[in-house]
Formats: sequence, structure tokens, C-alpha cells
Amino acid sequence: MSDAHLTQLLTQRREISSDVVNVDEPLHQLVLVQIGDQSFAFLGKHIREILVRPTVYFVPGCPESMEGVINLRGSIESVIRLHGLLQVASRQTSDQSGFVLMGETEQLTSGIRVEALIDMIEVVESGLQPPPSSLPIHLTPYVSHIVSYQHKPVAV
Repeated sequence: MSDAHLTQLLTQRREISSDVVNVDEPLHQLVLVQIGDQSFAFLGKHIREILVRPTVYFVPGCPESMEGVINLRGSIESVIRLHGLLQVASRQTSDQSGFVLMGETEQLTSGIRVEALIDMIEVVESGLQPPPSSLPIHLTPYVSHIVSYQHKPVAV
């Protein structure tokens, strides 16, 4: 390979990846998921585990947002559905399909039902933008950031 050809390849590569990233800027891991027909993301630090098709047991008298409970290595954990809160229709045909993300914060641990895992990515802190004022009112209590994924906005 000639020097001219190598220079041309490097120049093309530089033009393709023109995003400048500050390597000292903190990185955040995100778990991108599909809930209904929309994409959402969770901060990776709050997702302890991803379960594939776990058996969820129905509990009578629970609110509509609670799908049921699972036995996770001897610990009984709730499984919630965010579809109603986020106002998205469920695409699942079976409650035993899809994934359950085991979410954890200082105050709460619960499973979160999602239809699909889209990706796991790392985003620099400046890539986490505040939610726009045009965000639908029903999402404002739940959305902390907006991130761009494949040139589309995703609510975090």
C-alpha cells in the first residue's frame, strides 16, 4: 500500500468519524429497550440483571401496572409493566415472552417488562441532553434525559 493510498484512507476515515469526544468526560452505560412500539433507555447503573422469559406469577388484586412476581434465586421480586404509565400499547402476545430487566435504586428493586433489548451503549455525559419542553406531559415525570441513538431521540 502506497503512502498516498494510506493517507487517502485515513482522511476518509477522519471525515466519517468527525465527532470529537473528550476522553476525560464521564461515560454512562445505557440499556436500550423496546416497550410497546417505542424505544427507551435505562441507565446501566440501575439495571442489575436481564432475565430472558422468566416465569411471572399473577397476584390477584394488584394494580394494572404490576404484572406479577418472580422467584429470583429464592427472593420474591415484583415485575411491573410501564406500558400504561408511558402510554404505549403492548405488542406481546404472551406475558411469558420478552425480557425482564431487574432494576435497582436506593429505594426500590423490581423487574421491568420489556418486549426487546435493542442495544447496550456507552454515552459521554454531554450526550445526555435534558428533556425538551415539547416532551409529552405524561412522560415528564419519568424521563430524565434524551439521547440520540442512530440519529433518533430516545427517552432515558
